[in-house]
Amino acid sequence: MRLDKTSSGSNLLASLIKHAENEKWCMKLFCTTCGAMRFRDEVKKIGIESIIDSMYSLDEDEADEILEATGDPIGIIEHDASFQYQGKNIWRAEKPLIVLKRQAILQAKLQAKNERKEHNLQSETKRKVERQEKRALEKKRRLDYRQIAKQQRVQILEAFSGLNLQNKLQVIAEDTQHLPNYYPLQIECITMEELKVVSSEVAVKLLTRLSLLNSSRWDSIRQELNAVIRERLD
Repeated sequence: MRLDKTSSGSNLLASLIKHAENEKWCMKLFCTTCGAMRFRDEVKKIGIESIIDSMYSLDEDEADEILEATGDPIGIIEHDASFQYQGKNIWRAEKPLIVLKRQAILQAKLQAKNERKEHNLQSETKRKVERQEKRALEKKRRLDYRQIAKQQRVQILEAFSGLNLQNKLQVIAEDTQHLPNYYPLQIECITMEELKVVSSEVAVKLLTRLSLLNSSRWDSIRQELNAVIRERLD
């Protein structure tokens, strides 16, 4: 490619960027694949001074069009010019319009990024607080449930303690929410003689209830209940 300041009367930098886009040259500032060397080599051939001069002669439409190009050609030129001049100021009294526009775009992107970061942080903080509140409520619910269950058990056992053996066994037989050992009565220790005074209806109910339990703890009383029921049927 051969470009100079008078190419078709157009701006040198604008012509370079247009040609680079047509040729699909990489113009990424920090490309880790090719380093945008094709574009950088062309800038060197033309000369940084000529490129900078052409920056100052860009009109606003040309500047906007360049800034819409793929990659960051102005960033590359700034970076390489700064390196070439060893960090010395490369601009006139004021920076060219395209450089100021690029800085504004970068600042806007940075601000948007920070705002997204802040929004995400606030959202995560809110979710964390909500999770903590949910756990606290669940903990309180469990504590309340245990307290209510404890109070209910006290009431149930108070009523249970005043019953005779048959009624106690009937309560145990009809309670499908609690295991038999929920009650302060070791039914596995009840003797055959004691079971004989229990009605057949209660005996059948209790056997049915115990038949649903897998524990071998109730084997003895199941056998005794079976014996009592068979004896009465005979």
